[in-house]
Amino acid sequence: MVHTLRAKHPRAHEVSPVDITLTGSGPLTPDLAQAVRRSLGFGLPEEQSPFLGQTRRARAGTSMVRRKVNFFDEVREACADMADDLKLTGPQERDLILPSSSYKGAGVEYRFRIDGSEGSVDCTVEMQTETVTLIVDIESLAIAAGVVEKRGGVSYSARNLNQLRKSLQGQAEYVRRVHPFLADPATAENLMRQADAREWPRRDT
Repeated sequence: MVHTLRAKHPRAHEVSPVDITLTGSGPLTPDLAQAVRRSLGFGLPEEQSPFLGQTRRARAGTSMVRRKVNFFDEVREACADMADDLKLTGPQERDLILPSSSYKGAGVEYRFRIDGSEGSVDCTVEMQTETVTLIVDIESLAIAAGVVEKRGGVSYSARNLNQLRKSLQGQAEYVRRVHPFLADPATAENLMRQADAREWPRRDT
């Protein structure tokens, strides 16, 4: 039997999480039990960490010092000048299924998220109208706004520290370019729709 769960809202996993229990006969090996929990539970039940599954090495004398890289620190570093120039508030940092860091301004929200299992990082743009919530990725919006010509000008890779920093810096630069278009309420909604933003009805209306 196959049953597919489809989210009715972009934050369904936060506001209305599901709990699935699997029953059957025969004991499960530890490895199999872990795989089942991972597939059914959108991740293992232990506490999630905003750290990447990568380490950075720094030479200290003749020894190598290894330390984990904090995603939130890297976002703050990459976005500091951009957020200050655009007068954005934030970051608002959340460590849920996918760690995310958000900046807000002029009625829009820019959300940076990292997926450690995929080794990727992305930035989405969210705007709420009187009746709907619109969400689109930053690259699609940049193309629709005409500030870049085509896809491929920004990176999403985050498999090591250098890739993460390059991706965050590139995506932050796209935010800098598109925000002036979104700051004008007269053009913002049309631009989001032109970029093929996903749309959900607002539940608070």
